[in-house]
Amino acid sequence: MFIRRAKADDADTLAKLIYDSAPQLLSAFFTLNSTFQVRNFLRTSLVCRDGQYGYHNHWVVEQNCQVVGCVSAWHCELSESFHRASLTSISQFYGLENALLVLQNNHVLQDCTSQPKVNEWCIGHLSVAPQNKRQGVASVLLEQMTCLALEKNKSVICLDVEASNIQAIAFYTALGFVIESETGVTLGMAKLGLGAHLHLSKAISS
Repeated sequence: MFIRRAKADDADTLAKLIYDSAPQLLSAFFTLNSTFQVRNFLRTSLVCRDGQYGYHNHWVVEQNCQVVGCVSAWHCELSESFHRASLTSISQFYGLENALLVLQNNHVLQDCTSQPKVNEWCIGHLSVAPQNKRQGVASVLLEQMTCLALEKNKSVICLDVEASNIQAIAFYTALGFVIESETGVTLGMAKLGLGAHLHLSKAISS
């Protein structure tokens, strides 16, 4: 088992893993109709290098030459080119008119998640293939994120998770994450069928 930065060749497997990390949330933001669906968007975007849904923003675990897990990360110092690439991937897949609808949906993301502070390394899209769960894959990914966070001089790793995802919350709290806050359900969240989310964090040190 080893971890590496994702590549364009990982797009199909990575798209499935990312979708499985938060199917309700991602579908609410990116599925507009039978033509424009989140999994198709992910497969298309992950072939490209940059942006939030580019392959370079993801790390994967390989086991027996198969990608079996993934995670992504972001922080408060992301460049304008990163944000521009994220917007480009959306507009190229959806077209201008539909891209505006997707961006409106994604604006609700601010209601579900916390903006990263200067000292925080935020992680997301943490996912492990069903047949590889309980084999330490998620722990390997979190260890890698801790190392990267320390390299960036961050002192906290944080994440957001649906309050109803009891299994994920139990996993993170067992690893030392603490529940910092819980969102309410805003009108925008309710319209998209989304429930409350928890913000969890863990202090780290070298």
